[in-house]
Amino acid sequence: MSIRNLLSGIDSYILENYHTLTCEQLANLYLEFIESLRVNNLNTNNLTGLTEIIFSRAFYFYNKKAIDEGKITIVNNANLAGQQPDLVIYASGLPVASVEIKSNYSNILQDCERHQQVYKHHHDINLLTIAFEVKQKSNMNKLNAILNEDAIYRVLVLNQSQELFKDELKRINLIF
Repeated sequence: MSIRNLLSGIDSYILENYHTLTCEQLANLYLEFIESLRVNNLNTNNLTGLTEIIFSRAFYFYNKKAIDEGKITIVNNANLAGQQPDLVIYASGLPVASVEIKSNYSNILQDCERHQQVYKHHHDINLLTIAFEVKQKSNMNKLNAILNEDAIYRVLVLNQSQELFKDELKRINLIF
């Protein structure tokens, strides 16, 4: 099997479930892959990039029309106010969204600080972290405390949401 087949499989799954795909189902694409590696005694340390691929492909399909029409562009790891978010979405040449994508969200304070640095230079930008999961209860408590205090800091924890993914993208202003 080639990497191309893996990407085609991800794309097919998203497209086949386009109208019914929940956040939890999207998270499970990643979590089931990781679990299959562990079951086969394969190392998952330092495995990066798969969450970005899964989210990016789903984001692309739900925003395909806007992308095809040139209304938005997506740049990976763009330099934005000295930070390099996983994705930056531009409209009319201006950054409109900065997205960090995390597998197991644990570096919450650092992430919040990065968002604040971007916000200092781009007050109209949508700042968001997409977390595929938050394993430790202490991290979830820390996250909730920050979310209650910081109006610019927003996080979507995919494996904890039964909402339709497209509805959550709309709610967080990531459908263009």
